[in-house]
Amino acid sequence: MLTFDKKWKPTSNFKRSWDGQLWQEIFDSLLNIPHLPVFQRDDSLLNSIKLKLEGKLENLKENELQRLLFEQERIIESERKVKIK
Repeated sequence: MLTFDKKWKPTSNFKRSWDGQLWQEIFDSLLNIPHLPVFQRDDSLLNSIKLKLEGKLENLKENELQRLLFEQERIIESERKVKIK
């Protein structure tokens, strides 16, 4: 959808669990790249997006690892209780 300020943007919102703000920024950046000759373009936009996505993936990996460790601790603790009985 083209808006009044002549920018392209998605017509629907993103689910909160998908980090909508990050995806909104990515789509806004990629859909509204200035029209420049190829030799004048700079890769800083793509590098910035890449770093943000990598950071998000790292956070997801850390959260998943913490969840798995917590689950492992819970299982070990429940097995200890069974052995004590």
